Amino acid sequence: MYDEEALNERLDIVLPQKNLVLEKIYGLKPYSKQEILEYCKKYAALLNPYVCEEIPSTLRNALKDNKNILFEGAQGAMLDIDYGTYPFVTSSNPIAGGACTGSGVGPTKINEVIGISKAYVTRVGEGPFVTELNDELGQKIRDIGQEFGTTTGRPRRCGWFDAVIARHAVLINGLTGMAITKLDVFDGFDEIKICVAYKDKRNGKVYEDYPSNTYISKYLEPVYEMFEGWQEDLSNIGNWEKLPENTRKYLQKIEELIEIPVTIVSIGPAREQTIMLKNPVTGKKVEKFDKTMVLTLDE
Repeated sequence: MYDEEALNERLDIVLPQKNLVLEKIYGLKPYSKQEILEYCKKYAALLNPYVCEEIPSTLRNALKDNKNILFEGAQGAMLDIDYGTYPFVTSSNPIAGGACTGSGVGPTKINEVIGISKAYVTRVGEGPFVTELNDELGQKIRDIGQEFGTTTGRPRRCGWFDAVIARHAVLINGLTGMAITKLDVFDGFDEIKICVAYKDKRNGKVYEDYPSNTYISKYLEPVYEMFEGWQEDLSNIGNWEKLPENTRKYLQKIEELIEIPVTIVSIGPAREQTIMLKNPVTGKKVEKFDKTMVLTLDE
């Protein structure tokens, strides 16, 4: 949009194609080249303060100055076009490697990779979901966790925490730590389950690693371990030591199963409802939790 000659040439190619679709398929009026040029000029001016021409070099200079860079991935590991539940995936690579290809920063410059998972599993739309709960428990998790699409209001599918998927995510992302969110959703539960493996109903074969053949998912059933609930309100607990014993047991089992530490625990929607066990910027263990860390990430 900032190179008039390039924009003109591009519109000469694209505009006739798009106008044909607008007219013949949608019955809408076509656009003139001048209309699109004026439209682009307007938004080019608005976006100009935020546009960087040389992103890799800008980030490289920031690294030279010892600045912290945070990459945030969208969607989830199981929606990855290569390593997700194809064909029920997105069109790109939302795994950690996508931060490198998307930014131009090489993998050797990234020192912490933090996965984020709810204390249970949700999925929007179709696709394999071995631990899905199509009963009152699933509805209970959905209601307490407010698992409805932000824009559409579409109810999300809910199920128990799946360590098989979590281990797969650890592997393909190279995770160094895991953030467990929405732990407070389980405050009123008598029992909580974790899926530790899958069992093929046809032949009894047990899978501890996620099977690459998505087709067989309809034959898989979860192998669960049961945990006692904590029956306490977690929302005002500020540190790990004050969490109920059963809560800590649940989190420690997750750590054991996925073979990386749980470094952040979220017990509510507010920023201060976050227990940070390891500073995500410095990678150092947090000896004494300070609520201001949630806002500043200072040591």
